[in-house]
Amino acid sequence: LGYGVYLERATSLIAEIYAVSEGLNHLAKRSKVIVHSDCSLLCDTIAEHSLGSKIKKSKNGLKKAWEALDKAVSRHIDVSVQFT
Repeated sequence: LGYGVYLERATSLIAEIYAVSEGLNHLAKRSKVIVHSDCSLLCDTIAEHSLGSKIKKSKNGLKKAWEALDKAVSRHIDVSVQFT
């Protein structure tokens, strides 16, 4: 279909991060968004505004995933999370 991220080898965390990133990227810019996820690390990271810290501490594929999420989150007015 021409969009998305190919994840040949990825952990479930990386896949979850990219799923949220892609969803945010397909919404109108400057939206107020509530992300529903069962991934506590992802929810905590967004809620605590600690993406920069995750990017600095991560390597390789995980670092790229956090960077993609950071870019996607920055497109919106407010991104909050609901742990499900």
